[in-house]
Amino acid sequence: MRSCLRGGLAASVLAFSALLLCSSLASAQAHARFRQPDSLLAGAIRAAGADFEAAWNSLLISELRATQARADSAVFLRALESRIAAREEEARDGHIARDALALRARWNRSQLRLRVEAAVRESLAVAEQARRRFDRADSLLQLALADYRLLGERRREA
Repeated sequence: MRSCLRGGLAASVLAFSALLLCSSLASAQAHARFRQPDSLLAGAIRAAGADFEAAWNSLLISELRATQARADSAVFLRALESRIAAREEEARDGHIARDALALRARWNRSQLRLRVEAAVRESLAVAEQARRRFDRADSLLQLALADYRLLGERRREA
């Protein structure tokens, strides 16, 4: 019995690790479209269309993770966020990026960690929905929602 439990736990850890790897690869692809020179950035933002918010969120989470890890890429990602925020209004008459950066500027370290944890919970919930584990998905979404509310993240809350 004990070895079955350990085997199940090992499988869960392995599945979770694979999910994190896949989600980090997917998120890198989601915001890669914005790695453009300034002259092309507004067009890339416009071309994102309805996917802009998801791509922006993946960029923000990638930057927060890089910042927490003190990775060299954090500086590049922060600069990219600022460039997008400066161009978004002209490109799509929106201010998602500007609002998110204003929130980010107010958060302390524990709130920055909480923002990453909320995004992970939300991603896991989507994976659980795909696996038709609706109770688990709902539980994870409720936790993410509570975190987003604590952080004042109204767009993610919606």
